Amino acid sequence: NGIVRHYAVLIALKTAASPWRIVDMASVMFNTTLMIADIGKVYMRKISRGNAFILLCHWFLNLYVSGELQSVAENVTQKSVEKIQETVNAHDLFENDEVLSGVVNNVMPWLGKLAGKVAEGGANAYLAHRMGRRAIAYFQALKVKESH
Repeated sequence: NGIVRHYAVLIALKTAASPWRIVDMASVMFNTTLMIADIGKVYMRKISRGNAFILLCHWFLNLYVSGELQSVAENVTQKSVEKIQETVNAHDLFENDEVLSGVVNNVMPWLGKLAGKVAEGGANAYLAHRMGRRAIAYFQALKVKESH
């Protein structure tokens, strides 16, 4: 569980900190692979071919979802920031204060993108955690019962 938690947090932080989609996907791919390898070392077992295939399918699914999450986060962030800026400008909330108006127009896009990346990192961590738990279940199923 500690290994799974470690890699899920690592994937979340790397995804949230990375500005490029290719780096996000490489981070998810690399760290998920390391996580499964480390889990295998703990159990000192290999996964059966069927379970390995299932994990590989989940691995590709996680990569696909990771890539799509970035697209969704970018679209939602851009539309949200535009809506906030339109609302502020329409109501002339900061018409007399150029500093606050500048903050809304210049800092909001950056804060919106940061919020989107944090949400994307959290979703990637969740997917990695699910995959790690599934890998543990597959490795545990291979334990041999000792007879007395």
